Amino acid sequence: MNTYNLYPIILKDKMGYIDDTGEVAIEPRYDLACIFSNGLGRVKNEDLWGYIDWTGKYVIDLQNFDFVFDFSKGLARIRLGNKMGYINQSGQMLIPPQFDSAKDFSEELAAVRIGREIGYINQAGQLVIPPQFESAGNFSESLAAVQLNNLWGYINQSGQMLIPPQFDSAEDFSEGLAAVRLRGKYGYINNTGQFAIAPEFKEVSSFLEGLARVNVENRWGYIDQRGQIIIIPTQFAMAHDFAEDLASVRIWNLWGYINRTGELVISPQFNEVNDFIGGLARINKDFQWGYIDKTGKVIAADELVFQDSLRLIPLVLLSKTGNNILYRSGIVALIFRCLTNVWSYLIDWLYSVVESQKLTSK
Repeated sequence: MNTYNLYPIILKDKMGYIDDTGEVAIEPRYDLACIFSNGLGRVKNEDLWGYIDWTGKYVIDLQNFDFVFDFSKGLARIRLGNKMGYINQSGQMLIPPQFDSAKDFSEELAAVRIGREIGYINQAGQLVIPPQFESAGNFSESLAAVQLNNLWGYINQSGQMLIPPQFDSAEDFSEGLAAVRLRGKYGYINNTGQFAIAPEFKEVSSFLEGLARVNVENRWGYIDQRGQIIIIPTQFAMAHDFAEDLASVRIWNLWGYINRTGELVISPQFNEVNDFIGGLARINKDFQWGYIDKTGKVIAADELVFQDSLRLIPLVLLSKTGNNILYRSGIVALIFRCLTNVWSYLIDWLYSVVESQKLTSK
């Protein structure tokens, strides 16, 4: 069993986890189970949140939080009432809830919102960069994108503005470059603020694994860090970032996967796809959800996977009953979630979406 990659499942009215072979790793016994991250899984029972390890043992016992997030750099964001704070991996409240919104720690600092302004705290909860920004990103490669007077620039960890606000939008630095938008076109700057790749693209993504997605005349391709097109954007109506050396691409109305040379290694055949995580990717084909490996082989073919439309969490439905038509169409999944604690699930999902958007709106 792969102890680092567990995938949520739902059986009857409880949730558990399978491993990457499709075998049940943790028996369904939770009201809500989220994808494992950093070796821990967030679970919820009777409106209480906790964290388990890959054996199902509680690492942090169930507590009365309104919402919890995955751990990052040893701390996890929690929401209690209308405020956010942080707990450590022992479950202790390290930074009491006091912020209107907050981001994960990155390079020892986290962006927090107090009222309408954003600043940065250290892991002791002290404000080291006073709230002053309209919006802000994570620190990455010692710089963070911040917005002042509707323009974006970059500060260092002392709060000094190293790259003056001048861009319409700006992303975090990744692999030495940051995507920015200037006068309606995207390009990439280096850490001195100089354009390394001129702004000429309609849309772009950050560099990952040495490549970045770019949109040229409504078609997607990939460039390297010199700005040279490596995978020509003549056929992809949509494309995703590379993950574990494969990227999903859409040709006409179907999705497949390419390798880093642009070769189709899994032919276009899916209606919906997700990135590979731990060697598996969640896909939808003919209204039926499943997991595939990197050869395109379906894993655990007897199980059905569906997208929980209220929480955006991939689940596996262990269907051993005769209700296959309803299960395959996703109707059972939707009805189940609509009839059981719908408000709780909606609030959970909205928290995750709203908190990410509050600090990353660009």
